Amino acid sequence: MKTSGRLVSNSKVMHFVLPDLVMPMDRENTLRFFFGNTGESPSRFLDIMDCSYHVARKIDLRRFLDKKWNQSITKVVDNAIISAMNSKYNI
Repeated sequence: MKTSGRLVSNSKVMHFVLPDLVMPMDRENTLRFFFGNTGESPSRFLDIMDCSYHVARKIDLRRFLDKKWNQSITKVVDNAIISAMNSKYNI
């Protein structure tokens, strides 16, 4: 990774190893969606993990699984956040 940010790099590595358990996170979408800024911290990682867990338990997201972009429930949540952020900023 080009930056020293650990939340982003560690979440992406963990998502690669455990795709059904850990949601990939980034600064521009995930951190801005949850916190309105790009600051990283261990508590933010845990807060995002907790929220994605509750979303996945409350809403049946399996219907959105496919072989291309949504290969896991955690990626469905991540893609929903990306879509919401793109809509917010008219991208």
